[in-house]
Amino acid sequence: MGFSLKVLSEIADAQLRGDPERFIDRVAPLQDAGPGAISFLANKKYKTYLKDTQASAVICSAEDAEDCPVDCLISDNPYLAHARAMTLL
Repeated sequence: MGFSLKVLSEIADAQLRGDPERFIDRVAPLQDAGPGAISFLANKKYKTYLKDTQASAVICSAEDAEDCPVDCLISDNPYLAHARAMTLL
């Protein structure tokens, strides 16, 4: 079971940057994620993992989105957006 980034962005109340049809079927930490996974960055101490993530998408702030190499859901509160999106996954 999974959902498109468009659906997750609506549930998370986050701005989508990237492919709205990208399919997400699981959650994983930035450093362990692979295709189909969504990660989130809410704590700056994990930002070092952002540039090398293999996640299909990342939930993050607008500031961190500038450095995000993959599709992202942009939120003023990435932790809350992550919690909302995870209700589906």
